[in-house]
Amino acid sequence: MPSAIEFRDVSLSAADGRRLLDGIHLAMEEGTTTAILGRSGSGKTTLLRMVNRMVRPTSGSILVHGEEVTDQDAVQLRRGIGYVIQETGLFPHYTIERNVGLVPELNGKRANKERIYELLQQVGLEAAKFAGRWPHQLSGGQRQRAGLARALAADPSILLMDEPFGALDPLTRAEMQEMLRALLQRLKKTVLLVTHDLDEALYLASRIVLMEDGRIVADLAARDFMHSELLEVRQYAQAFHRGVAR
Repeated sequence: MPSAIEFRDVSLSAADGRRLLDGIHLAMEEGTTTAILGRSGSGKTTLLRMVNRMVRPTSGSILVHGEEVTDQDAVQLRRGIGYVIQETGLFPHYTIERNVGLVPELNGKRANKERIYELLQQVGLEAAKFAGRWPHQLSGGQRQRAGLARALAADPSILLMDEPFGALDPLTRAEMQEMLRALLQRLKKTVLLVTHDLDEALYLASRIVLMEDGRIVADLAARDFMHSELLEVRQYAQAFHRGVAR
């Protein structure tokens, strides 16, 4: 199966010479979900932001659908990739309907109310109830649903998700994970998910990549992750599940 996203020997150095990313080789097949785990500062978000050219590498290449991102127009590249972040990025002075319809408008298409309502329904928001509301009138989980609907509005083949549920309470987070997994099974998007949450990665992803100090230390099928004998994997799993009764 062809790669939707590929990193070829990608490195990034800071102005003081520190290596923020070091020789990253990674390819994601179309229609799969890859979760990137690692402690804060390991390079997860930096790697994700390279896909839509928000960060440029010092060396190496990033390809999207076989074409180097540096050869593509940055604006058009970003408009063709769904991007979901922890705080949703909804415009507070736009209604939910307007927020969701904004991406197609930026791509030169008329916002279709029927399509917007369909997207809201897909993410679990009753369109008639929520379309006319303002972001501040929604709960955190509802805003995340609206943010996901907006990311899907242009029907991108790739979704970048940077700790999308990190600010939610555990029950709301679990509901969002269930909704997202069911949605992705239907839509077959290529998803790159950055998370600290091991359980979230195991639940949503078919593949888990563990990063440490700007390097990939593990790249495993999700079903194999908890059985790995790699020291870094065992340490991460033990740290995450310290509260489990023994």
